[in-house]
Amino acid sequence: MNAIFANDPRFCGATDAETIRNAVDYAEKHRVEKVVIPKENPRTGGSLWEIDSAILLPDDLTVELDGAHLRLADGVRDNIFRNRNCGSEIGKTVEGEQRNIRLIGKNGAILDGGNPNGMSERLCREHPEEYPSMKVNLLVWFFNVRDFSVEGFRVINTRWWGMCFHFCRRGVLAEIRFEVDASLRNRDGIDIRLGCEDITVREISGMTGDDTIALTALDDTDLRGEVMQVRGKHADIRNISIRKIRAASCGCALIRLLNADGHAIRNITVEDVEDTGEVISSAAIRFGENHTRYVDRQVRQMGEFSDVSISDVTTSAQYALSFAEPTCRVTVRNIRAVGGCSILARFCANFVAKDVTLRELSMETDGEADCVFDVQDGALLDGCRIAGVSVGRVKYLFREREIPVSGWNFLRKEPAAFSADPPSLPSAYGRYVKK
Repeated sequence: MNAIFANDPRFCGATDAETIRNAVDYAEKHRVEKVVIPKENPRTGGSLWEIDSAILLPDDLTVELDGAHLRLADGVRDNIFRNRNCGSEIGKTVEGEQRNIRLIGKNGAILDGGNPNGMSERLCREHPEEYPSMKVNLLVWFFNVRDFSVEGFRVINTRWWGMCFHFCRRGVLAEIRFEVDASLRNRDGIDIRLGCEDITVREISGMTGDDTIALTALDDTDLRGEVMQVRGKHADIRNISIRKIRAASCGCALIRLLNADGHAIRNITVEDVEDTGEVISSAAIRFGENHTRYVDRQVRQMGEFSDVSISDVTTSAQYALSFAEPTCRVTVRNIRAVGGCSILARFCANFVAKDVTLRELSMETDGEADCVFDVQDGALLDGCRIAGVSVGRVKYLFREREIPVSGWNFLRKEPAAFSADPPSLPSAYGRYVKK
């Protein structure tokens, strides 16, 4: 593969971002396959590359950060990287799909959000004329890209979500470590949104200030407030594989799956997830939502959320599993609730099960957990089979109401069979740091 280096004197610009853009433009014009951003920045003589405006990526290009530290400049409202057609009219068409974009980090490469720029979701809603979309606070944003990868980065100081992908297909997100706290709200790690399919997510680690990996098939708007849709492409999330996750989420979920308004989530595989317990997560795996906050046009229908396989999860989150909305053809296997986990599985009032299987579940926590299953009034579990549950120290088997379970194994004395009293669990928000 032929390559050029961003520190080549030919590309030196007035700013670091301009220098990198000059190298990217040269690579596109001369059909160079790779631009390498090294650790050393000759323009400043230091080891930091300060980004004051987004670097737009063309087709058929690999950008490699070789030990480089890229940091958003103070006050900037922009991404570090996004694909060139992202946010444009051509980008909303099948013809505007970009291909073969690779963003690779090695030797400790860092993407850094720097200092907060004062933006928040509330300000964007209440003062749209003054504050643009929060999507300008993403570090990496790909829209309508096929055959892509983002791999090998340490991600720190995000100003909002770390990375986001819309209508992206055949991609790899791998070997990414997040080091983010909850001092700002909604600091997700990776968000896979509408229209994404055939994506592998693997070897994600660290700590995020909200959901670590979120698959959210929700209507969305672009920087101009227009609906984000690629004309001629479906908006479902399909065929996503998530493996080998070692992380903790500040008050939210390690893996969140959510859809609304007729958009579907189908064919999802999650394997080998370990909650590090560095902070308190609200849930390891969160299926759906137990309220209508995200529903604008129609209630969720059976079949929109289907064909999901979850296996080999160890967690100390408040809830190991949380189920909401109609759910079809879901298999959950080998879930271990440890540490400070309070409830093994919660079934919310709007949960409806069709061909749902939970097996090989265990709960052996540091102290006495609240209950094994929290079954809210209204949850319909006739289509749910639960088998092979091992229980250590816990107060109750069930909250709200009893459900059929085959193959109980009580490691200690059998807890109370039922309690209608609501669990007195504090929100995971505000309990970020383990004492």
